Amino acid sequence: MENLYADIVVPLALRPLTFAIAPDMADLFAVGSGVEVPIGNKIYTGIIKRIHTIRPPYKKIREVMGVVRSEPLASAEQLALWEWIADYYMCSEGEVMRA
Repeated sequence: MENLYADIVVPLALRPLTFAIAPDMADLFAVGSGVEVPIGNKIYTGIIKRIHTIRPPYKKIREVMGVVRSEPLASAEQLALWEWIADYYMCSEGEVMRA
């Protein structure tokens, strides 16, 4: 099985961040799922924007810690709208999420 990675929108002024998905947890995640991720010394709740197999060019990649809820927190249409709003208003998707 290939390694899986998730691009996650967090409520910060950052682009979506990429985290690894543990192989034993891969079935728990889907686009729109709310997940807990470590950023610095804090844990944030983010939403999965995309799941893929492309490894980022970093030596160490942190893993998604867990799922917040079993059902998705945002639909693919909502995530596409957030992306459009962020582009139009020149802000991050995380800032749109937080608003």
